Amino acid sequence: MAKEGLNIVLVDIAPLDDAVISLKAIENVAEVVPVRCDVSNIGEVVALREKVLDQFGEVHLLLNNAGISRPCPAFSLTRELGDLQTSWAQVLGTNMQGIINVAQAFAPTMARQENASVIINTGSKQGITTPPGNAGYNVSKAAVKVFTEQRG
Repeated sequence: MAKEGLNIVLVDIAPLDDAVISLKAIENVAEVVPVRCDVSNIGEVVALREKVLDQFGEVHLLLNNAGISRPCPAFSLTRELGDLQTSWAQVLGTNMQGIINVAQAFAPTMARQENASVIINTGSKQGITTPPGNAGYNVSKAAVKVFTEQRG
């Protein structure tokens, strides 16, 4: 995308300095804008949308990818309940609700804009194969698959 001259907005909760430097080094890249945003927080996602629209007017391609991993066993007798609830809430909040927040915040505007647009939600093979081991991550990525397959 950078080589094609697209404006790029990078979004993460973590610092993006190295990614911005790498992208700005690509010949033909337009603007590269880093934004700190916790996608599990709808207020931050709405602020992100407003910032992007104020700066660029439209969104043509939205790569909707969010993911964290924490230990989230389906059942556990060795962990404190509070820790398990926190891990599950964090994983589902980012991996599932984050994808939903971004899609719901951007899709109505993108559907009405003058130029064509697309949202690509990224999940994980673990949302399809659901191997044993990390139930929370698998559940969150399966939810992304189901959400993406919905209409209207």
